[in-house]
Amino acid sequence: MKWTYAESGDTNAPLLIFVHGGGVGGWMWDRQIASFQHYHCLVPEIAESEGPNAKPVFTIQQSARQLIDLARQKGAGRPIYAVGFSLGAQIVIQMMSDSPRLLHGAMINSASAIPMPFADRMIGPMVRCSFPLIRNRRFSAFQAKALYIPSEQFETYYAQSLKSSPHVLIQVLRQSLTYRLPAGFSRSNARVLVTVGEKEKRMMHKSADQIVAAHPKAQKKNLPGVGHGIPLVQPESFNTILKEWLEEGERNE
Repeated sequence: MKWTYAESGDTNAPLLIFVHGGGVGGWMWDRQIASFQHYHCLVPEIAESEGPNAKPVFTIQQSARQLIDLARQKGAGRPIYAVGFSLGAQIVIQMMSDSPRLLHGAMINSASAIPMPFADRMIGPMVRCSFPLIRNRRFSAFQAKALYIPSEQFETYYAQSLKSSPHVLIQVLRQSLTYRLPAGFSRSNARVLVTVGEKEKRMMHKSADQIVAAHPKAQKKNLPGVGHGIPLVQPESFNTILKEWLEEGERNE
């Protein structure tokens, strides 16, 4: 599968890449982009449609390679930072592992790094049974609420749901739920901020601890009172955390 992208901000400033999670799109970062126009903002997005008979292939490794190439093209000669959420955070981790000197810093939000038992076998049947519900507007509204998607972005989320295919959804879920922290992650020289919501599942907290333990420049931040989705549910708080972390790194360089 190919990734498209949108860019904005100051093209002479450091490059700031925002990588979206599964089930959402680059639009999830709208309220971050508005606050970081003093950076060169790059928002990649999975382009699912490749023709009526296409069977697109999605892997985290392939996505990381594409975004590494894009980052090198757009950020040549300038510091490059990446911010990823959930599936997007896993892709950022893979970028760091595959190109250890690419990023100056990475903010890893709600990334699973511990494979879920039996996920590989369970995902296909579960998605095929439940997929018709995704196109149901009422069910989609329920899902949007669980994902903390703001009401003003629901129509965008629902339109994206209508375009999705079970083939791609199975691949995305299988990749994300079976993802394991790459051995090369610790070789990256980037500063790393790992965040996890207080109300997230225990496995997500264990993953955050594992990521921090594996990287010499990583620190963990627990986010009180929130589950899986702080960029969406608390954008102002998220922006403040990101801003302060970026500024801290710039002061210490």
